[in-house]
Amino acid sequence: MILTAVVVYQAVGVAVFGFLGVGPTPPVALQFVAGLVATVVAVAGYVAYVHWVESRGVSEFGRRGAVREFALGTVLGAALFSTAIAIVWAAGGYTITETNSWQLVVPLITGALFFATLEELVYRGVVLRLVELPFGTWAGLAVSALAFAAFHVVATPNVTLWTGLSVFLAGLLLGGAYVYTRRLWFPIALHAAWNFVQGGVFGIAVSGDEAGLGLFVGTTSGPTWLSGGDYGLEGSAVVVGVVLLATMVVLRQARQRGHFRAPARRS
Repeated sequence: MILTAVVVYQAVGVAVFGFLGVGPTPPVALQFVAGLVATVVAVAGYVAYVHWVESRGVSEFGRRGAVREFALGTVLGAALFSTAIAIVWAAGGYTITETNSWQLVVPLITGALFFATLEELVYRGVVLRLVELPFGTWAGLAVSALAFAAFHVVATPNVTLWTGLSVFLAGLLLGGAYVYTRRLWFPIALHAAWNFVQGGVFGIAVSGDEAGLGLFVGTTSGPTWLSGGDYGLEGSAVVVGVVLLATMVVLRQARQRGHFRAPARRS
């Protein structure tokens, strides 16, 4: 239902852009708004699924504390990637060669938000939550992280053992962010901020794709364990270490809040 809503929206958007005579590269403001609307459409598909199939309210998007949780995720996601790239830069593995206009980066904000929202709805909102109900939180975390990693391993190029481990740990971190709040604001913001800072600010390939247009034009170099090689910085041992540490902290905090659930008892 989530993907259907997005596909329909994209088809309608293409038709409208064609009717209005919008070229292959729409204006920056239009790209920004289109990404924002796409995000809302994806959430609407999820809400429709929960309402019609599960017949319950959507507590995952409760409004109380939403701004605080979204802000927390944004700060944490940006800080984690900035820390990782600072370490790589200090070790000589990243260099900034030039800068671009900030206006070119604006559409990347809602682009990162859309893809982060789509993945969090599927892997945390659906997979983790539904596996957790009968099998407990640890099982939900493991299965959702494995599914998240498997998708990226299959769908992205230049995968290595390090990248698979990195994405799996990222799945655990994002799952921990969901368990910590029991809502999706925190993991969505964390995911979006990480991707935006990586690609939109530092111009580094996100999940193995080609490096896109960022505020900085940067290049990575050095051994693969440091730079991540062709996959991008997410394949770096530095990123693995930063994400592992953050995952341990978030999961620990979630357990201290009593948000872990045991497997359901079978009669």
